[in-house]
Amino acid sequence: FLALPILREGNLMGILMLSFSDRQQHWPQTDLKLLQVAADLIGGALVRQCLANELERQASHDGLTGLYNRRKFENLLLHELGRADRYHRPAAVILLDVDHFKAVNDRHGHDVGDEVLCQLSAILHEQIRDSDVAARWGGEEFIILLPETDLDGALHLADSLRQHIADTPFPAIGQVTVSLGVSAYQRDETLDSLIKRADDALYQAKAAGRNRVHLAASGGEGELSAEC
Repeated sequence: FLALPILREGNLMGILMLSFSDRQQHWPQTDLKLLQVAADLIGGALVRQCLANELERQASHDGLTGLYNRRKFENLLLHELGRADRYHRPAAVILLDVDHFKAVNDRHGHDVGDEVLCQLSAILHEQIRDSDVAARWGGEEFIILLPETDLDGALHLADSLRQHIADTPFPAIGQVTVSLGVSAYQRDETLDSLIKRADDALYQAKAAGRNRVHLAASGGEGELSAEC
């Protein structure tokens, strides 16, 4: 039995372990050196793989919140809309924005604003289903993809999120509320159209008083609201 350290820049990354059926009392130094070279090569491969994984994570995730970024979300949404079209399945999108976020930054500073965004992203991650996808859309806006979800289901989740966020204490500033726009996918609709309808619904929720969920739907609009 032989165990060799897998080292990289003085750090132990693992152990290369070999066992042999024949008992061998002595290992020639040349064999040991060759095996250590193999362990070093494995260490280099592990470092390169870790670096590749980190680069992939940075390319697909938001640096502040750890959620998917806009580019990655759009790729996932395109894939889901193709699947929805192919199998005639429902899908929906929720777009949400932090109410009065500029005032948070102006009064408490951008570091506190960042803390609010991080806590909000953690809430979204905890409250959505494993099959849902949350991303930071930009600034204080977040977006959620809901596969296999019709308009009623998306509306219910959006209002549940709105209420949960309003009831959650944010240590740095107290209460935070959000406004949300919901759109359900329509057959052959483009990604831009789906998100635009959600954005329009979000704008209407803001205009109606904030801390509201507004629904954009084909042929009409509906609303669930709560007073601030």
